[in-house]
Amino acid sequence: MRFTTLALFALVACGGTPEAAPEADGATDAHEKHEAEAEHHEDHDGMKSDAVVTDGWAHYGDAFTLSDSSDCKDLIANPDAKVDQTVRVTGRIDNVCQKAGCWMVIADDEGKYLRVTMKEHAFGVPTDTKTGDGTVADIEGTLIKKELDAKTLEHLKSEAKGSPEELEAQFAPKYEIVATGVSLKQG
Repeated sequence: MRFTTLALFALVACGGTPEAAPEADGATDAHEKHEAEAEHHEDHDGMKSDAVVTDGWAHYGDAFTLSDSSDCKDLIANPDAKVDQTVRVTGRIDNVCQKAGCWMVIADDEGKYLRVTMKEHAFGVPTDTKTGDGTVADIEGTLIKKELDAKTLEHLKSEAKGSPEELEAQFAPKYEIVATGVSLKQG
């Protein structure tokens, strides 16, 4: 009874109504869920973004399972070798979702890009994360190969910052890391 009362209170306090969860059958991927939740972005101030700060890094999401992180340039140079595998890479953040921090774009030193989405919108990074020559991210997740359709591409661009040319280059990659954990270098 207590649990039911608390759950009902939490639901009313958040102004939410129960919704059917999307099917987890592989046909529904993380960004299709993002599309379904696009209206939800406007109903909150961001995803779960409580960080655990250790040794100058703010960590979001699940703890890393891989002990070593490689430079994203190695993955960008030969992504097909790692498709559908768990990877851990470090790169410079070039763009962040301005609505909920649920995706970002990282770049290597040569300006080649890799998309990153937060798995199942379970967490987000701060929307005010410094981009460009600023923040370095250490990311762990599964690398997937994915073409963006025009609707998804326009949706991502609407949440991004930058010139049309910059955004076109940032969202051109066909590879994406579905992140389970992200650490941002502080300072």
